[in-house]
Amino acid sequence: TKVRKAFYSAALAGEALTMMRQNLATAEDNLRNVRLLRSQGVLSEYEELRASLGVANLQPAVLQSEANYGLSLDNLRNVIGLDASTSIRVDDPLTFQAVDDTVVANAEALMLDVNPNLQAVKRQMNLNDAAVFAERSSYLPIVSAFGQYQFQAANNEFNFSRRDFIRSSQVGISVSLNVFQGFQTYSRVEQAQLERRKSEEQHVSLERSLRMGLNSVKGNLGSARKRIDAQDKTVETAERGYQIVTTRFLASAATQLEVNDAQLALVQARVNRLQAIYDYLVAAADLDQFLGRVPAYVNGLED
Repeated sequence: TKVRKAFYSAALAGEALTMMRQNLATAEDNLRNVRLLRSQGVLSEYEELRASLGVANLQPAVLQSEANYGLSLDNLRNVIGLDASTSIRVDDPLTFQAVDDTVVANAEALMLDVNPNLQAVKRQMNLNDAAVFAERSSYLPIVSAFGQYQFQAANNEFNFSRRDFIRSSQVGISVSLNVFQGFQTYSRVEQAQLERRKSEEQHVSLERSLRMGLNSVKGNLGSARKRIDAQDKTVETAERGYQIVTTRFLASAATQLEVNDAQLALVQARVNRLQAIYDYLVAAADLDQFLGRVPAYVNGLED
C-alpha cells in the first residue's frame, strides 16, 4: 500500500509538471500573438503587459512543480528501498482504475473474513483457549501405565541354556494428584483466562476500528468517484471555453483578461480532475489494504 501511494504521488507530480509546462508554453504562444497584434496596432500596451504577466506568473509554478516531482521520486525511491543515486522515471500517467462495485458492496463481509490483522487476533484467541485448557489440566490426576517383561540368568561359565533363564513381568498403573500447590495452578489458570479476555477485547476493538476505517474509505471512494465524473464535464467545458475566447481574442472580439480567466479556469479544472483521480486511487489502495488483497492490474505490473 505504501509503494502504491508513493507511486501515485509521483505520477500526480509528474502529470502536474507536464500540465504546468504545457500551460507555460500556451501562455508564451499567447504572448507572441499579443505582441504580433500590438505591432499591427490592434492591441494596446496594457494587453501585452497582461500577457507578459501571465507568463511570468507561470514560470515559478513550473519550477515548483519540478521540485515537487523530484521530492516525490525521492520518496518513491525510499519506499522501494533504492539508493538515492538510482535514477527512476514514472512513465505511466495517473489513470483512473475503477474498483468493482461488487467488491465495494461486500467489503465489510470480505474484510471480516480475510483481513490479515483480524485473522492474527483470532489465531491468538485460539492459542489462548489452548493455554487455558492446558493450565486447567493441572487440576486433573496424572494416570500413568507401565509394564516390564524380562529374562534373567546367572552362570559361573559363559555357557547358558534356556533352563538358566528366569522370566519375570510387571504391569501397573500409577495415579498422582496434586492436592495443594500453594494456589499456583489457580493463579496460572486465572492468568491464562486474563490473556484470553485481553485477546477478546483486542478483537472487538480491532473489528470496531476496522469497520470505522472501512466506512471512511468507502466514503472517500464514493466522493472521489463523483468528483471525477463531475470534473470530466468541467474539463470539457473549460477546454471549449478557452478555444472560443482564444478565437475571439484573435478576432479582436475579446480582451486579454478574458483569455487569462479562461486559461486559469482550464488549469484549475485539469488540476481538480487529477486530484480527484489521485484521491480515488489512494482510497482504492486503502480499501485493498483492509481486504488484504492486491488488485489484478497491480499484480500485472510484476510481469
